Amino acid sequence: MQTRSMALLVALTAGLAATAAASCPDCGTVTGSIAVEMATLRSDGAKHDLDVVVMLDPVDSAAPAARDARASMDQSGLVFVPHVLAVQPGTTVTFLNSDNEQHNVYFLDDRTGDTLDIGTWGPGVSVEHTFDAPGMVITLCKLHLEMAAYVVVSPSPWFTQVEFATDGAPVGFAIGDVPPGSYRLSVWHKKLKLKGGTVPIEVKTATPKDLQNDKWVRVEGLFNTDTINGKQVSGKVKKIAQKYVTVDCGIDGQWRVPANQLTKLGIGEEV
Repeated sequence: MQTRSMALLVALTAGLAATAAASCPDCGTVTGSIAVEMATLRSDGAKHDLDVVVMLDPVDSAAPAARDARASMDQSGLVFVPHVLAVQPGTTVTFLNSDNEQHNVYFLDDRTGDTLDIGTWGPGVSVEHTFDAPGMVITLCKLHLEMAAYVVVSPSPWFTQVEFATDGAPVGFAIGDVPPGSYRLSVWHKKLKLKGGTVPIEVKTATPKDLQNDKWVRVEGLFNTDTINGKQVSGKVKKIAQKYVTVDCGIDGQWRVPANQLTKLGIGEEV
């Protein structure tokens, strides 16, 4: 029997005043990629398995509360749209009814098992609900038991929602405007679990010298192929390369590592 697991690979790009938002010149961007191991995802229909949410939870400080944050989820064609909705605590979600019949919305809290019925209403009517606590809430309709959706409430405003490719290729993600500090990175998927649990992340401010240092090596295929820069390498070399991944990684399959660790291995070229 195969175990369903999700492999997550993360690296960090620290922000500079020239690239970060003016409101937070020291903020950085956490980027990485996610790959699925030993599992097949449903890719067709409105209730596909491709959605994944990546979130950062600050370790040493409280996350700022949402201010006037709003989102919406429709009921159309006997389907909740979108199937997965990611928000932060304090977000008010408007639940619409675009069908020509009555709908109901009730919630099942994945952590506590608590339920909440917010009502039944007819065509063209909408009802609002504010999600105050982080976690995952299964959203259902009592009148149409085949209807189900997921509201993922991130512990902070630093999250992103992406979709896996239908060909199973790793998907890249980027979470921007992240202030310096310590975080736990987590991933939510409706069927799969993050391999190894949460990932510790340290966001630090970089200097222009850090990001323009010529003693870096650019490598491709570091995590998701059997080669590095098109060259066949052993598993030992692969592990060494992965160990030294550091700042300024891209989501296009290119990563940077210290030149002094990899040039002796005969892979990569200085940039």
